[in-house]
Order: sequence, then structure tokens, then C-alpha cells
Amino acid sequence: MSFPRLRLTGGTGEDALKYITDIALYYDNDGTVTKPELMMRSRYDVKRETTLANVQSATPNRFPDIKYDLCRLIHTWTGYADVLTESVCVTATSDADTLETVALLKTAKVLDMRGPEFTITGFDPSELGPDQPNINGIYDTAWEQGVTSTIGYTKDGNDYTPITSTKWTIKSTTISDNNNNTSRVTFVFEIAEPWENLASLLV
Repeated sequence: MSFPRLRLTGGTGEDALKYITDIALYYDNDGTVTKPELMMRSRYDVKRETTLANVQSATPNRFPDIKYDLCRLIHTWTGYADVLTESVCVTATSDADTLETVALLKTAKVLDMRGPEFTITGFDPSELGPDQPNINGIYDTAWEQGVTSTIGYTKDGNDYTPITSTKWTIKSTTISDNNNNTSRVTFVFEIAEPWENLASLLV
């Protein structure tokens, strides 16, 4: 099985939001054998952040026993794809798809999908068991369900209404060249959930 080519689609216009709408892998020798067509997920982290609300007006002297009263979850998704180097760099013979892919690798800030998609392998249950080790299988699509983040607020009198989104922020993109015409492209996506009051969770 040869290495695939990376193919990104999305918005790259001057006035458009820089976003990725699809991440896929394409094979030049695409035959009848099923192959991974998406990234592989390497890790998923959920970090808890805590803070004290209104720290400017609520000093430690007033609340000596309250270390924090708000908590939120930060989701970080990391995945990679091993691809042909020529599909992630611009050469004299690069086609329009490669030019768009490289432009999105360099400029995209948001993942405009239902969640990061990645490849998982399904097995025939009859082929599983301690006496039947099997690394063969059928590749299928999985995705991380979009959680909601707060990206801003609108104010109406004294009421603040959060502006939420299910889009993931592209925290980083790394291309590691293996010097054999293959490269590993690693994506890190992040989404921060709204702050929650710990008092309402602990009571």
C-alpha cells in the first residue's frame, strides 16, 4: 500500500474566514483494498480550568476559603496523517488541489465540521479473541462530537447572553518531513466549553 495524498477543502478567499470543511486522503493506486481515508487519532485530552469570578472586586480577604468558584472544560484533539510530501508543499507541477491544501495548512483557523473526523478499524466479531489476533479490518469513519464553546457575549440591559459555537479552533498544524517523500501532518484542534458555577454542581 502506497502513501496517500492529503486533500483539504475550505475557505481561502481574502475576505472569507479561513476554515477547513473537509480533511481527506487520496491514493493513486486506489484498488479494491480498503485503506484509511482520514487522519488517525493519537490522543484526546480534557483539561479542567478553574478561576475565581469577579477577581477584581472579590479579594482573597473577603473570601479567604474560596480558591475558585468557576470551572470549564478544555477539549484538545490531536491526530495525524502520513502522506506524500509532494501533496503538502508547492512545486512547479502542483495542481489546484495541492495549492488549496497548502494554503489551508498555512492559514486556516477554524474546523468547520461536525467534529474532527478520523479513521477507526472495525472487525468481524468471529475474528476476535485471544487466540485469533487480527490487525486486518474494515476502515470506518468516526468523529468527535461537537461540544459547545463560548466565543463572545451580547448584552441586553443587565443581561448577558453567550454566543456559542460548535466549531473547533485549529490550535496548531505541524508537518514533519521524513526525507523519503513522506511527511507526517499533525493537527491539534481545541474547543473551550462555557464556564460553569461550581456551587450549582456541588450542591
